[in-house]
Amino acid sequence: MLKREIEITGKTDDKGQFFIYGMDEVNDFFRKHPNKKIVGEFRVFETGSSPAMIGYYKTYVLKTFQDGYYKLGYRYFIEEVDRDLRNMSTVCKRGRGDLDPLRVEDLTNAELVEYLDELKELGAEHFGIVIYDPRV
Repeated sequence: MLKREIEITGKTDDKGQFFIYGMDEVNDFFRKHPNKKIVGEFRVFETGSSPAMIGYYKTYVLKTFQDGYYKLGYRYFIEEVDRDLRNMSTVCKRGRGDLDPLRVEDLTNAELVEYLDELKELGAEHFGIVIYDPRV
């Protein structure tokens, strides 16, 4: 049975030009449906971090680090763990000098991925914890 729906992401540049990621997939989809009527639907999202990745950070990563701190003898609230990790992060402190580090909500998707990778390494090296990839 042929797939009848497709969802593709893209972005607009500063002039409003629309670019689709995976154009080959789009063309392949339409080749399978020649001479058909098509309805396109577009949704606009603000740039920034993925809500799913922020949820993963707040519900899993912070809790795992809180447990790591506990094993080291520290009794931190989640907010303290978050602040401490962001203060140690080169991603959240980048170019900010002595200012407060960026919140995860203020990071771009790429920066958030970089921050999470940094935390995985930090957790393994200094806390003896493993941060599992959400896709596994």
